[in-house]
Amino acid sequence: LKFSSIISAFARVDYYDYRKLDLHLEGLNVHFADLLDLPFESNSIISISCMHVVEHIGLGRYGDRIDPTSDLKSIKELIRVLAKGGKLFFVVPIGKKRIEFNAHRIYNREDIIS
Repeated sequence: LKFSSIISAFARVDYYDYRKLDLHLEGLNVHFADLLDLPFESNSIISISCMHVVEHIGLGRYGDRIDPTSDLKSIKELIRVLAKGGKLFFVVPIGKKRIEFNAHRIYNREDIIS
């Protein structure tokens, strides 16, 4: 949210979050969305950022349903909405692969590349 708030000073930003947020800044439009079921048509988004979100999906930290494969499902959903030739800015923690339950996942480089 901090990054999106800063960028909104220079460009219009549509920010989507699973949590209901009450934030009002000029240039920042805040919306609700579930990363497992994004409210966009397939192949419709030319630029989408998902920064430090996927590693939390399905672990219950934010009141979401427990599902150990939700991270992979959410990545497929991001790919579904991305337009041909579009840009996906994707950030997750990299290191020794593990799940730190009710917190986040750590991915190894090879899994992210594949």
